[in-house]
Amino acid sequence: MEKVKTLLDLINNSPLGDVPFHKGKLYIIANLYLTADEKKYLDVYADKDLLDFCKETNSYLADKDLKAIRSLFNSFNKDEIKALVLNTLSTEYTGYRDFTESSSDSLFEVASAILDIDGAGHIVFDLGSGNGGVLGKILSKAQENGFVLKDLIGYEINVEQAKMSQMALDILSNGDPKPIIKIGNVLDESKFVFTRGYCFPPLGLKQFFREKSRPSKLFKKIEFTTRNTGEWLFVDSLLSGMTEVSKAVAVVSGRALFNYADEEYRKTLIESGMLEAIIELPIGSLNFTGVKPYLLVFSNGNKEVKLINVSEAIDTKTKRINKVEIAVDKVLSMYRSSEVPTRSNDALKNINNLVPSNVLLDVDKPKNGVPLGGLAEVFTGNQYTLGVFEKNGMLSSEPTGYRILTSSDIEDGVVDWKGLRSIVYNDDKFDKYAVKKDDVVVTSKSSKVKTVVVDIEPKEKILVTGGMIIVRPDVKLLNPTYLKIFLDSEQGQNALKRIQKGSIIITINSKELSTVLIPVIDINKQIGKAQKYNEKLSTLYALKQEAKKLEDSLKNFYLDESEEE
Repeated sequence: MEKVKTLLDLINNSPLGDVPFHKGKLYIIANLYLTADEKKYLDVYADKDLLDFCKETNSYLADKDLKAIRSLFNSFNKDEIKALVLNTLSTEYTGYRDFTESSSDSLFEVASAILDIDGAGHIVFDLGSGNGGVLGKILSKAQENGFVLKDLIGYEINVEQAKMSQMALDILSNGDPKPIIKIGNVLDESKFVFTRGYCFPPLGLKQFFREKSRPSKLFKKIEFTTRNTGEWLFVDSLLSGMTEVSKAVAVVSGRALFNYADEEYRKTLIESGMLEAIIELPIGSLNFTGVKPYLLVFSNGNKEVKLINVSEAIDTKTKRINKVEIAVDKVLSMYRSSEVPTRSNDALKNINNLVPSNVLLDVDKPKNGVPLGGLAEVFTGNQYTLGVFEKNGMLSSEPTGYRILTSSDIEDGVVDWKGLRSIVYNDDKFDKYAVKKDDVVVTSKSSKVKTVVVDIEPKEKILVTGGMIIVRPDVKLLNPTYLKIFLDSEQGQNALKRIQKGSIIITINSKELSTVLIPVIDINKQIGKAQKYNEKLSTLYALKQEAKKLEDSLKNFYLDESEEE
C-alpha cells in the first residue's frame, strides 16, 4: 500500500533520530488505534492506558512529522484500517523487516489448517503471542467464515509487544469475543484451558529459570533442569491446558527432538498418547533464522505418531535460505494422507532421535548383526580441541613425544601420520585417549562423518580430541578395516544417520555408536575383504596424487621451457 510506504518514510526520516528501526510496526498499530478510537471504529471500548501508550509512542516523533502521520491516518476508513493491521502484523510484510515476529505466514497457514478451527465456540490460546499476528489471522478467518470464537487469549512477557497486539486485536475484533492479551511469564502461571492452542517458544533458549530444577506441569515425575531444551518447558505449559477435545501445535528446533537430557520427557509424552505428528520443515522455512523448524501436533488418544519429512518433498536447491516458501497444500496433503508414514508409540518411545528424516531412514537390519559395543571398546576422545593447544601455545615444530589427530587430518580415509602436529604436553592423564594400532577413529562432530584405521604402530602418543570417537575392536572378532568398510557403505551411513544429531554439524556419541549393528562374518573372510579394500584404496590414493601432480603442472605449463620448440 502506498500509504504505508509514505508512513514508513516519515517515521524513518524523523529528525529526532530516536525511532528504533524495529519499532516501525508499533508506530503503525499505535496510530491505527488512535484513529480507530477518534472515528469510533472500535467495536470494543478503547483502553485509556493504551491510548496513553500510543501518545507516548508518538512523542518521539518531530511535531511536523507527527502532523503528517496523523493527517495520513485520518484518511483511512474502517476497512482500510483493518486491512492495514493484518498487513502490518504479517511477517511477509514487504515494507518492513521484523525479527521479533514468531513465525512465517506460510508456517502459520500450515499450523492453522492442522488446528482445524472450523466452527464457533473454540477457545484459542497462543502461548507467547508476540505482536498478535497468529491470533489476528485466526480471528480474521473466523470472521470470514461467519462463526464466533468463544475466547481469544494470548500470553506475552514483552510489555510493548503485548500492548501492540492488544490494540491490533481490538481493532480487528467485532466485540465478540473480546480478545485478551495477558502480560507476564506464562511459565510461572497456572494452566490455561483451551480447545485450540499454538506455541512458538524462543528457539535455543538455555537458561529459562533460576532454580536448580522446576517440575513439569503435565507429568508429575518429570523435573526440568538447565540441561533440558528450553522449548519443552513452554510446550509443557501449553499442553497442561489441554482437554479431551483440544488440539495444539508447537514449533521447536531439532535439538528438542534429540537432546539426551530431554529423553525422559519425550518418552513420557509419547506414552501419554498426546503426540499426534512431527513435521520436519526445510531450512529457511523461518524468515529470520536458518534453523530448521519442526511442527509438533498434539491431541489425545494417539497410539501412533505421524512422521512427515517435508524437506524431501520441497525442492530448495535453487532457493536462497531466507526465501524458502512452505508449500502449504503439499504439507497438508502429506499430513492428511492415509499413507502418511507412522510409528507406533511403543516403537517410537525407545528411539532417542525423533527427527523424522532419521526415524524414517530405511536401515535394513544386517544379517548376523551384532552391536558394535559387543565387538569393540567405544569411547570419546579427550575434551581438549586443537584450539585449546593453540591458545595455550602448546604446538611445537619439533618432536615432543605427543601428536594430535583432528578431523581435518583425515582425507579420503587416509592420514599422514608423520605430518600430524606435535604438541607440548607433560601430563599422562590423557594417555588413555592415545590411539593404538588397529583402532578405528570416527569423527563425531563435523560436517561429514569420517573414518580411518590406525594402520601403524605409533612411536609417539597420538591423542584424539573430543570431537572424535575411538573404536578399539577385539581383532579376534572384528577386523578394523572391515568395520571401516561397513561404516563407509550406504547401509553403514544410514545406520550412522539414524543415531546422528544435528543437520549441519553432525554429532554422534559413543554410547549410541555402540548400538550400531555390525554384520559379523567369519574373521578370515573379514581379513580377505580388508586386504582387497586396502589394495583399491592404495591405488585410488596413488591415482589422486598423480592427478594432483598433473593438475599442478598444467597451472605452470606456460612457464615450462621444456615444452618449447
